[in-house]
Amino acid sequence: MHETLAWIDLLFKRGQGLSCFDTYNARFHQRLLREHLDSLMAVEPGGASALRQASLERLRSAAPMTVESALAFLMVVGESSDVSALEPLMTHPIERVRTAASACRFELLHKKT
Repeated sequence: MHETLAWIDLLFKRGQGLSCFDTYNARFHQRLLREHLDSLMAVEPGGASALRQASLERLRSAAPMTVESALAFLMVVGESSDVSALEPLMTHPIERVRTAASACRFELLHKKT
């Protein structure tokens, strides 16, 4: 793993995005996360690319909460080509991760560019 920007590490440490896949108010939480990430990336040249790369790397984490955060961030900065990285998570032993992977996959496939 390459060196990650400090604000990206902080996002993961704080568990940002974990409520984005809850049935109750998921869209509201996704919108708040998108706005927050947009504001961070607006002041950091290459921030979106760095967040995308860090999220893709963390999909392989053994910590389900880290994987779930990575999926939430990918919904914002991911690309349709990232869908293949989600496939192994579709059969993850933890239901929350499977649900998050499925939602992220849907969003990436239907993302407007």
